[in-house]
Formats: sequence, structure tokens, C-alpha cells
Amino acid sequence: MVRIPPEHGSGTRLEVRVADGAANPYLMIAAILAAGLDGIQSKLKPSDPVEGMSYDNESAPVLPMSLEAALDALEADTVLRDLLAGPIVDVFQILKRDEVKRYKEAVSDPNTRETTDWEVKEYMSDF
Repeated sequence: MVRIPPEHGSGTRLEVRVADGAANPYLMIAAILAAGLDGIQSKLKPSDPVEGMSYDNESAPVLPMSLEAALDALEADTVLRDLLAGPIVDVFQILKRDEVKRYKEAVSDPNTRETTDWEVKEYMSDF
């Protein structure tokens, strides 16, 4: 999920590899910082480094594959909820669950991997 390239010196960096291009960048960085803060406060040890192609690592946790599953995971994550200010998370959950409901009502196959007309109208109407 996080890659630290082997080069050291002025180019040392970490790369967050799980961020989606459609994610809200402000919420994404807030969640990443909150997770890091929790790791520091809880004195968590980083997992062992993965050599080679990390995408082939079958022991890595699997991220939610849908917005609905991601919302369920967020709802269950009390640490992240508390670090991100619970009331804000509550409002976010309400808005996004309504979005899931409207999507399911509007499309014939909510599990399609194809972009639907509903998504184009919902997310691209200003372009």
C-alpha cells in the first residue's frame, strides 16, 4: 500500500499506491495522515518489506471493491472515524449512502464494471 523506493538521499520519498484518481484528495490525505497518526500513537510496527511485485502479494489485505463496501469498512473503523471527527464522517456516510441508493435505482446492473449513463450525468455534467 505504501512504497518506499530504495533510493536514499534528497530523493527519498514514500508513495501511497492505493489512492484512486477519483478520490477526493483532501479526504484521502486526511485519512492517510489519520492512519499514520494512529500507527504512531499505537506504536505499530511496519510490516516486513515486500520484495519484487507487491501486487502479487496474496497475504496483503484486500481493499473494498465498491463504494458501498468502502462505506461499510469506514463505518466499522472506529479509530479512523474518531480521528476524522465523527460528525463529519456521519454526514459523509449519509451523503454517500444516498449516492449508492440513487445509483442502484438508476442502473439495471449495479455491479457492472462499465461506465453507466448515470455516472456520466452524475459526475461529468459540468464538463
